Amino acid sequence: MYIALLSLVIFLYLLLTYYQAKSTAPGSDHFFHLRLIRDIKNNHHKLTKSHDNLLYNKKMIYPPFSHWLLSYLSTDTIKKHYNQIGYLFEILSMFFFSCFLWKIYPFFQYNLSFSKFFLIAFSIYLITPFNYSFWNAKNVGISIRGFGLFLGELYLYTLTLYNLCGDYTYFFLSILVVFIILISSQFAFQFVLFSVVPFMLLFSNGYLFFIPIIAILAYFLLMPFQARQYLEGQIGHKRLYYKYIADRFILNVRYSIWRDFIWDFWKKLYNDFKYGVYYTYTNPLMNVLFGFPFLPILILYYLIYPNAFINANIQSYIINVPIFASLFLFFMTSFRKTRFLGEPQRYVEFSKGFIAISSAVYMNKNIYLILIVLSFSFLLILFELFFFKIWFQKPRLSRILADTEKIKKIIFKDNSQEIRILSNNMDLSKFFLNENCKIFRGGWYSEWIGNYHFTSVFKDNFNYINPEIIIELIKEYSINWFILDTNIITEQNIFLKNDGLKFFDMGKAGKLKLFKVC
Repeated sequence: MYIALLSLVIFLYLLLTYYQAKSTAPGSDHFFHLRLIRDIKNNHHKLTKSHDNLLYNKKMIYPPFSHWLLSYLSTDTIKKHYNQIGYLFEILSMFFFSCFLWKIYPFFQYNLSFSKFFLIAFSIYLITPFNYSFWNAKNVGISIRGFGLFLGELYLYTLTLYNLCGDYTYFFLSILVVFIILISSQFAFQFVLFSVVPFMLLFSNGYLFFIPIIAILAYFLLMPFQARQYLEGQIGHKRLYYKYIADRFILNVRYSIWRDFIWDFWKKLYNDFKYGVYYTYTNPLMNVLFGFPFLPILILYYLIYPNAFINANIQSYIINVPIFASLFLFFMTSFRKTRFLGEPQRYVEFSKGFIAISSAVYMNKNIYLILIVLSFSFLLILFELFFFKIWFQKPRLSRILADTEKIKKIIFKDNSQEIRILSNNMDLSKFFLNENCKIFRGGWYSEWIGNYHFTSVFKDNFNYINPEIIIELIKEYSINWFILDTNIITEQNIFLKNDGLKFFDMGKAGKLKLFKVC
């Protein structure tokens, strides 16, 4: 019976993920990953030192290990089957979670068979709505974030087993995993770095401090150039994000996660109900509550029966530590001054396996409650896939892809000279990153873009170039193709300041107009 139920859950999971992969248009970050994989492949599978197709901030500050792995796949395989690459990371996550369940089961002092424990925990792990979030980049295009998530989960497994068993084999495995995280995923490493102190306190183990330290030292010892460039780039990126980007990007869209519940939800719903629903559902706290339906129940359980996980046995406490640490990081990164450190809800995602395990341990006698919450989770997943994806995401991405493809055909029809592209919509320019051209775009780690300060180029909005400076940038970077997004500004506002350049109208696609600049 257990095998039949487990097979049903896996079948539902495969069905949902297959539909998600087939129904998702690749986001703009997809083309950045394609380009990096291509550059490494063309460099004989050696790591590149810079982004030669960018016109400024060219340093290679992005952790490239996953791209290096993917560079061994053929170009055609990546282009045709990019939406299936995430399956590999999902399979790895499922396999190691299964191994972790088998490894920790003997530590629990409950009258619970392994079959029942495995079925409940594995079902909750797979049927977690957050896995299918339409906004999460791990579900859009090449899933580099999926690889980072897998490594972050693996880190928590080794860390937990070390604290459960006291076996230093897991301590050294944790160091190895953190080293791979360091060269693979900047957000997963942020999680490791920010969670060190909470883990040291909650596990009462000061040795955990040395795990990221040894991994960083190994990085500088084995790959000194990449390590130095990565460190400088990440410090510069965080400083730039804190000082300028956050105000022009995430805080521009959502003033405050917490103010939403007092004022903004109701205002958005009143002004534009469709957008208001989207805005409400994508609030990070709402993402956590709906994305992990078992978590609110666990929190209530902790509050009502604190002795069940503190005094009953140390194993029950330890298995909850990753959840507490993730919630702490969510809270600490949810304020306006700390939002530049990433989407708060993604910190909770690393602990989804532990949410599943704790639910299986504490709720196994309430099987009807588990079935009700799992059914609710399944309905939420359908809501994500069919409502938000179809209503909000896919039409917009599909339209942008179609329009940019028309523009590309015009631009790359003539290859007689080097192609240098600028668009007033910076999000749009990312769709050209994998083409044979130079793009007005760069890694965000310096306050200066050529001779212009960041605040001059991006005066009010991070995605849109200040119209007053477009002509100057075209001259500065010898731009010969200009893509105007008329949704943002009309051509008259730009060409009014022109004093010598010639713009030839080469056609349009939707709201995009293409100009050849001479």
